[in-house]
Amino acid sequence: PRVEGAPPDVVDALSSNGWSVREVAAYRNLPADRDTPGASAVATRRVDVVTFTSASTVRNFLQVAGTPQELGLETGGGGNRAVACIGPVTATAATEAGLRVDVVAEEHSVPGLVRALVERFGHVAPLEP
Repeated sequence: PRVEGAPPDVVDALSSNGWSVREVAAYRNLPADRDTPGASAVATRRVDVVTFTSASTVRNFLQVAGTPQELGLETGGGGNRAVACIGPVTATAATEAGLRVDVVAEEHSVPGLVRALVERFGHVAPLEP
């Protein structure tokens, strides 16, 4: 079981090693509505870091929030906000979509992404209620 439209890498690797693989799409990722608070916060630049955990989150985010240029997150652009990715596959998708990638987690997990952000920025501010 895996996400609908996932890259064939895992299936191909298992098949090439003699496994009989039956791929089942257990879920699919869909973009949120454009009027969600998160999309609005990014569009109005009220965030410090945008994090991505998969290539589909990159695609869906841009579909909802706007272009990298509109958001001030384009490759080669500066600014005081960062783009962080859970791993190199997600970072490649972000870069190919025109996003500037500032942080890539060494360990490809949510805790690894948090560690990479803490290493990059030095601390984590407490959340406001």
